[in-house]
Amino acid sequence: MEKTSINIRQLTMLIFMFTVGSSILLTPAYITTVAKQDAWLAGIITLGAGLLAVYLFMQLAIGFPNQTIVQFTRKLMGKYIGTFFSFLYLFYLYILSGLILENMGFFMVSQIIPETPIIAIYTLFLFILLLALRYGVESVARTTELFFPSYCSVLIILILFVLPEVDLENIKPVVAEGVKPIIHGSLLFFSFPFCEISAFLIFTPQVHDQKKLAYAFLYGTFFGGLVLTILIFLSIAVLGPDITARSAYPTYLLAQKVNIGNFLTRVEALIAIIWLIGLFIKLFITLHAVVIGLKQLLSLKSQKTLTFPLSFLLISFTLLMIPSQMYIQSVNLHYFWLFEITLGFFYPLVLWILFQFRKRSSKQGGG
Repeated sequence: MEKTSINIRQLTMLIFMFTVGSSILLTPAYITTVAKQDAWLAGIITLGAGLLAVYLFMQLAIGFPNQTIVQFTRKLMGKYIGTFFSFLYLFYLYILSGLILENMGFFMVSQIIPETPIIAIYTLFLFILLLALRYGVESVARTTELFFPSYCSVLIILILFVLPEVDLENIKPVVAEGVKPIIHGSLLFFSFPFCEISAFLIFTPQVHDQKKLAYAFLYGTFFGGLVLTILIFLSIAVLGPDITARSAYPTYLLAQKVNIGNFLTRVEALIAIIWLIGLFIKLFITLHAVVIGLKQLLSLKSQKTLTFPLSFLLISFTLLMIPSQMYIQSVNLHYFWLFEITLGFFYPLVLWILFQFRKRSSKQGGG
């Protein structure tokens, strides 16, 4: 493990920006596609479930204060089975890294610079990411502190200035199609982004004050999930469920509604900027977690030998894995959320159960 340290405040900000991350533009459309005008109800339900999942992650981090999820998986499951499941979990994070890179590329091509080849955007973004990977999580955490006030200010401006456009008729009728679509929407929201927060179990050994991990995990997740739930509600209440579901980036459309006396306009440009910042932090966390995890599994002295090849292999991986935006939207809605819940929630849950059995056995043995 690299000898770096981050404090609780920095971890809280990282978790908050990771949670909002790519979800700020994508989640309203995904949830509304299945839950329609009741997507905001799915958001409220999932916020509570997400906090329970994060509480589970927190318990594992506290139970193994100096170990990553890769290390305590091998300790709980044994060397060979633990290595297999660790590789599987790191592969999940690598797929997630490719999806994050795809989110950034397709957004830039469709909304900002349509004439630019997407591979050029991927390459430029990864060059910047390589610098971050070189300097490590401590430097990124400090950079997050620098951007955090501006990041939150833009979110507050968007929420406050869109409120006058709310039409409560758009959220009616409530539960018109029963609870099944709401449950489906809740599962989608639970997988993206709450299950993904398990990636921080790679970084918890680097946190300076282990006793306050609960503060960082719960506060970062709660406020991040709350922002997303509010944006889901505003997207439906302002744009309507049909437009929200059909739009690739409903929050971006929502920002275009802001017009204060023809003076404060074009807020969508600020939304694009903070989204790219959130994407960068999220991609750094997932890819850096893969690098650290593989270093530990392969017993390498330095992670630098993995950083460059894994970063640029990600470009080819993303291009092959995701041929089009329509394809990945369909996969996310129907299949990938199951994969995320399996490895992002049930896998840590199994580890927690094994940990409880281990504690009980040690107590009985001591008695």
